Amino acid sequence: MPQTIPRKDVDFDEVQAVIITKTTQNLGNWMIDSSWYNILLIPAQAQWTSDWTSWQNPSIRTPLITFNKNESRKNYEPLLRKLVEMLKSSSLVTPADLKEMGILTTKDTHSPLILDFSEVDRGKTFWFSLRWENTTGKKGPWGEILNAIVP
Repeated sequence: MPQTIPRKDVDFDEVQAVIITKTTQNLGNWMIDSSWYNILLIPAQAQWTSDWTSWQNPSIRTPLITFNKNESRKNYEPLLRKLVEMLKSSSLVTPADLKEMGILTTKDTHSPLILDFSEVDRGKTFWFSLRWENTTGKKGPWGEILNAIVP
């Protein structure tokens, strides 16, 4: 299954903010259960944001702050994943909406894969390895590690 939720906290924070902002703007249009969204998801997101913000300040970072950040993510991430699955399965959310939020679908994994790079990446080396994944999520072996220069 394509990965929408990144592993690194800094990337996770960026992705979740985009998803929550877009979903909040379209809550009624997309017919998302506002009770679930406002009572469970948004408080978990607020706790994550608070704990993540505290953790980012090295002068006050303690083991307790790190623990709280990790616990907040552990509580919030399953709710965010549920939201992503709801958005992906909704006929009211367009493929353009999903793409804008960075939400990958199984349709996004079919060849050919097109990567977009910004102008500042021109001339840099891009390293990659590929593998196939079938429709049930079973993954094949990784191919060799290759590289290319961003044109």
